[in-house]
Amino acid sequence: MTGTILLVDGTAPYRRVVATRLQEHGFEVVEAETAAAAAASLRSCAFDLVVVDNLLEDGDGSSLLLQFASESRKSILVVEPSFAISAPDVFCAERKIARLCRGPMPPSALVDVALEVLGAGPPAVLPARCVSSALPEPAARSGSSVPPSIGEIRRAYGRNLPVELAAIRAAVESARNAGMEEDCDDRARDVERRSHTIYGTAGTVGFPRTAEYARQINALAKTLHSPVRFDAPEWARLLALITSAESVSETTTLTPSDPLDGTSLAYILFVNFSPMAPEETRELARVSFVRTIVASSRDEALLKASGTALHGVVISLDGTDGDAPFELAAELRGLEGQGDLGVAFMSQDSSVKNRVAAASAGATKFLRRPVDATEYGEMARSFYLARQRRAPRVLIVDDDNLFRAHMTAMLTAEGMEVTGIERPDEVLERLDSLRPDLMLLDVQMPDISGWDVCRMVRQVPRWQHLPILFLTAASTPEARIACFASGGDDYIQKPCIKEELTARIGLRLERIRLFNERADRDLLTSLFNRRAFLDQFQLRMADSRRYARPLSLCILDLDHFKFINDTFGHLAGDRVLTAMGRLLATRFREVDIRCRWGGEEFAVAFYGEEASTAKMIMGRVLSCFRELTFKGDRGNEFHVTFSAGIACHPADGQDFENLYRAADRRLYKAKDLGRNQIIST
Repeated sequence: MTGTILLVDGTAPYRRVVATRLQEHGFEVVEAETAAAAAASLRSCAFDLVVVDNLLEDGDGSSLLLQFASESRKSILVVEPSFAISAPDVFCAERKIARLCRGPMPPSALVDVALEVLGAGPPAVLPARCVSSALPEPAARSGSSVPPSIGEIRRAYGRNLPVELAAIRAAVESARNAGMEEDCDDRARDVERRSHTIYGTAGTVGFPRTAEYARQINALAKTLHSPVRFDAPEWARLLALITSAESVSETTTLTPSDPLDGTSLAYILFVNFSPMAPEETRELARVSFVRTIVASSRDEALLKASGTALHGVVISLDGTDGDAPFELAAELRGLEGQGDLGVAFMSQDSSVKNRVAAASAGATKFLRRPVDATEYGEMARSFYLARQRRAPRVLIVDDDNLFRAHMTAMLTAEGMEVTGIERPDEVLERLDSLRPDLMLLDVQMPDISGWDVCRMVRQVPRWQHLPILFLTAASTPEARIACFASGGDDYIQKPCIKEELTARIGLRLERIRLFNERADRDLLTSLFNRRAFLDQFQLRMADSRRYARPLSLCILDLDHFKFINDTFGHLAGDRVLTAMGRLLATRFREVDIRCRWGGEEFAVAFYGEEASTAKMIMGRVLSCFRELTFKGDRGNEFHVTFSAGIACHPADGQDFENLYRAADRRLYKAKDLGRNQIIST
């Protein structure tokens, strides 16, 4: 054994995975589920490292470490994102904390940190003379396929470097033995091309010394202008540089395991007003890879959700009266960064009334107590995957297999979905099938240059706003100008520095996200505009037909809105529209589509719901909306109602146009009958 580690974590399956991986590295691991058990172990044994989660059932990890800080030992503390520390250096010094980490952390990432703190992750030496085949192109990230790790790619590149350098040497020696100037010209261009590729890839993958020799070889090869003589002195200098490159042994620090290994850890906020909460919560928290944060009041729930990377929230309806749980769901989803938070309700009462109320509050799940632990785990994982699906998609176009593999592993570790292609003539076809959020494009490729590919893409209206970043080893002003002149948004010089690469990609992704969001959203209400709503509605309609599920369309119109503008002022009218938008944004499920149709008219689509259920859901929205108090420009208070009509596919129509006509007829029927009501038949 190389040492003993105390692992303190309240989630047994997660703790078991971490412990197993640490044991694979030769450590003896003692597990503790609670602070009390950890304290007993600390009093009886000496540990080389203590790894503690700050969220423990009977206390917090920071207090535990402070209690035993007088003893000399290293420790790692994992805290939730909302855990505020005013003076981190003092905080860590007092508790003898070697590393403070923000959770949630995949098991492999926590193991990596532990090995680093203990100094158990030595750098790997990659000899450049070990000849083997290159790593194959990684599969596109879909389903269960996992790209090779960065470490595997570096090792494979180290094995393949001698092959690439030998090819350059063969070209040089062939040129010196050639009797034709044309042959020498071809060999010089071959040396220039191959050294350019090695320079860009080797420096990016982690072979800086080899990359520097490749840069010198490339620069010297460029001086051999046509006609090239077989006895030119540059050939001898090229051979000397190649010999130096072949003699290099690179030392590259490799992570002990992949930063992302596909193991999920969901963070769920459990809001329970019932006195049975402790026992039930402990049982549910034992589900595989579900970290449950418990709150017993509205204020505590909002505090713990603020700034925390939650995947979902479960709210109990037991132990409280009225609409407080449903209002809390709306408040939680109104927090910054939580607009698409997964919501579930649970109760011993699974009546239609409670289920309708849950659906109108935006719940995607309703769990009946007592909750089955497996069902709870499946719900948590569905919330986790729903947020993971928002990973940006990146397309890499580069003819160097290993460079693509390395970039794929690097960006996948940053949470992106990456696809790499070798042939530039496939770009337009793959764009339509992959629909990437950003494209990385190599400049120098066979047959078609990256500049030509970019011009070709920009000719397609659909892709005129796609962020395109060029990858080039060229550093001349002419090359940089050509990148922008062809329609590129930015360029990244090879060898690529990871921090620069991810920063530039992140900036472009954020800008295009904001651009698309503004293009799809109504500025006043932040709901979808009509165009975006219709696009989403067609997708729901296709699913409705494929799976024989109902799809209801509700058209609602604010009552007497012209009178509101004329009497209370247009600013007051805007406040009414904004409130309606906020209410619709926070009270529905992710699969339901909401938009400002135009003026004071709104539209909501309910996937999988009959008209009768949609009517009950909208009835709760109407009850909530008419209780809101608005103020006019002169401070006078008023209330507002709305009227609505609902139609359902397939009973009322097979397409949007017919459904809209049916819903619109019922809307005007509701107005004729006195407004402030919803008609569905």
